[in-house]
Amino acid sequence: MKNKSEIENILAPLRQRLNKIDDTMLSLLEERISIVSQVSKEKHALNMPTSFPGREASMLKTLRDKTQAYSKNAVVKIWRENMGASMKIEGNYSVGTLKDNINNHITLARDHYGVESPLNNNFNTFDELFSALENNNVTVIVVPLDTNNNPTDTKWIALLDEHKHFICATLPFAYELPELAGSRSVIITKPLPETDIGTEKAVLISLDNIEEKHKLTKFKILSSHNNHYLINTHTDNELHHLQHTFPTLKIMGSFHKSPFEES
Repeated sequence: MKNKSEIENILAPLRQRLNKIDDTMLSLLEERISIVSQVSKEKHALNMPTSFPGREASMLKTLRDKTQAYSKNAVVKIWRENMGASMKIEGNYSVGTLKDNINNHITLARDHYGVESPLNNNFNTFDELFSALENNNVTVIVVPLDTNNNPTDTKWIALLDEHKHFICATLPFAYELPELAGSRSVIITKPLPETDIGTEKAVLISLDNIEEKHKLTKFKILSSHNNHYLINTHTDNELHHLQHTFPTLKIMGSFHKSPFEES
């Protein structure tokens, strides 16, 4: 059995290596922030949007898929905090939610965007929240999906406009906290000049005849309000079938499937 001195002789160089790695990580983070500041100046000069939520979601999914020995959830959390700090440096970035934490949508927003991202939860109604997005008072908004069968939670669906809003992700994105099991939300931004970001589509269907609802039974309904239904299609075939059945549907977003929901 090794004595204390022998153990210390083994641990000392390992600790030194860990310290060196920590110093390198911090140095790289500082370098990254410096580059972010340069990118921000160029964006402002070109009047480009500060945030591209679709690109962020795609980046997180790629990092999660590449992770092997390290915890995938931890990697997402670390990078999400890093991205939040970067967005704060760029400025003019904030997340909007309702004042009331309906279906834990505020908790999901804070967990996803991290402690550094400004979160504005001073909005009493969905109308106020959507108006803030349209008037550039917030960058993105997070709204609850109807998992509690409470129609008052989903009035926002009737406010969706394909020319003003784009659903770019569902929350939780990469992992599900046990205490928030079953809670779901979506991230909505203004339409951005970015490419299609995922195979999942958010499709809005408004039924003039409620008797047609049976035609939706084979599809995943994300949420609904009155005669408005937000459908999640997984494949092009599903989307084409819906487009043939409901020619007036509106494609409201494109996103990656939450990794923990993938079969």
